[in-house]
Amino acid sequence: MNVGWLFEQHNNHELPVAGRLRSAFCPVFLVGLIVSYLCVSQAEAKHPIAGKYKIIAGFVLQLTSFVVWPQTNKKQLEVCIAGKDPFRDYIDQMVQSRPTNRLDQTIVLRRIAMDDNITQCQLIYSHNDNIEKLVEQISPAQPILLVGEGKNFIGRGGMIHFYQERQQMRLEVNLTTVQRHQLTISSELLKLVKLTDQPNGMKKQ
Repeated sequence: MNVGWLFEQHNNHELPVAGRLRSAFCPVFLVGLIVSYLCVSQAEAKHPIAGKYKIIAGFVLQLTSFVVWPQTNKKQLEVCIAGKDPFRDYIDQMVQSRPTNRLDQTIVLRRIAMDDNITQCQLIYSHNDNIEKLVEQISPAQPILLVGEGKNFIGRGGMIHFYQERQQMRLEVNLTTVQRHQLTISSELLKLVKLTDQPNGMKKQ
């Protein structure tokens, strides 16, 4: 599956999401995926959100198809949103429109506080709200993917960082930390991301 379309973001946030992604040269054969995950109209979502977070919501859900957790026979994946929730009900509508990923695993959304029990989560999104609390809770034995955004997200212990560059949404991946937590990222996705392989995001001097 070609995943390059995920990295395109049009700078006109007034267009519907589908229109913005088509404007970003999305291949025709991926229209089905766009409709399934990213074509939730603002009319369906009760609370409007910034265009940036429509794109990130799509990233978060699509990651469940490009990351392998140790429990390969797991039929359900819990995606947890910790602390501040920039997606509001928009991401819920996305999951309702397509409740399974490409591996036929059911996606379950859960909102949690920063100090809640996280053992049931397979993926946690944090909006840069004191992610250190989450990092402290996740032991190497726990296959939990910590994703999010914000200043020095990787350096503070995050695994996948969403950031904007030249009006496109990009991913930065700390592969060392991801692998330490027994997670495997698809080679398809790794070809398209910025890799940071130093522990805790630290660069070599």
